[in-house]
Amino acid sequence: MSGKRPSAGRAPTRRRREHLPVGADGALDGIEISNRQSHVPIGTASIRKTVRVVLAAEQVAVARISVALTDNATVRRVNRDYLRHDYDTDVLSFLFESTPEKGAKPKRGRVDAVPPRGCGRRIDGEVLISAEMAAQTAGRFGWSPRDEVTLYLVHGLLHLCGYDDVMPAECRIMRARERAILAELGIVLPGGAKRRRSDRRLYTRNGSNS
Repeated sequence: MSGKRPSAGRAPTRRRREHLPVGADGALDGIEISNRQSHVPIGTASIRKTVRVVLAAEQVAVARISVALTDNATVRRVNRDYLRHDYDTDVLSFLFESTPEKGAKPKRGRVDAVPPRGCGRRIDGEVLISAEMAAQTAGRFGWSPRDEVTLYLVHGLLHLCGYDDVMPAECRIMRARERAILAELGIVLPGGAKRRRSDRRLYTRNGSNS
């Protein structure tokens, strides 16, 4: 699928930030977090930890990341205005830049069943999450709304790192990566209920979305 890139050039929740190096321990202290919602009690420290764990697992070299937690109406509006999809969804990923750093080679890690696709990359992106949908959905899968939000964030960040869930084979790789990283965070993905494949989308700089 394809869509026209908006003239503003960036998602509406985003303010400009400098790229920040990601250390070997996953330290990333300059991410931007907007958490103006009351549906799910989750603090900025938890959000920051999740971002650090994903970027460290993916061996991202340099990153500039924004995370926004909001409600269904806001995510739907962005989905409609930026992706031309007029329906509710749980998480949207906006990729503004993804370029390789020279000489980067994957290092074997605890969650590297496949080579990390974010390895050595310079990433600039934003993840927009509906905490309201997480609160509405979590009970169907037997875990907390906070864990549901964490899943959305991991999923959105993996899109920024280069994963996709459109084709079945790619979807299996991405789901395995989600499970591995959630395990790093001490979260076990419930297996009882069959999770509907969401309408999670990635909006990229060249105007494509998936």
